[in-house]
Amino acid sequence: MMLNTKYLPITLVSLARSVMRTDRPDMVGLGPRIAALLGRQAFEFVMHRFWSATAPGVENVSMRAQLICLPYYISSRYANDTNHINSGHTNNANHVDTHQFASNARHTWHVLSSACHHHVYKLPPSVNELEVWLNNIEMLNKDVDNLINE
Repeated sequence: MMLNTKYLPITLVSLARSVMRTDRPDMVGLGPRIAALLGRQAFEFVMHRFWSATAPGVENVSMRAQLICLPYYISSRYANDTNHINSGHTNNANHVDTHQFASNARHTWHVLSSACHHHVYKLPPSVNELEVWLNNIEMLNKDVDNLINE
């Protein structure tokens, strides 16, 4: 049975938003890290769906390897595909700026991974930071829809 990951990232992002705003006394200080972990899981599902649809097998390698491959794969696959690429000259909602997609993916993965790990010298992420990262995941999920739905 194949896992349908199309709506799972949105569900996880929604759950992350509710967890990061919780004010339960037993979760003081944990909400932001739990939200970051849920966000990172949502991100992984977005990337899994992208690779499964465009280059099956790549979703099975480490996320670091996926993110290294991403800009090269996107630039070669979508270089001449004007149905999906937004070169910055159009505001069409169905177009994806593939360079920005790869850049957002790398950045989002990095900040979420960092936020998931507890360091005594670092504060947990703020609600505002988490909100930006969760918005990035939603945007990446929409971009994946546009890239794989031909």
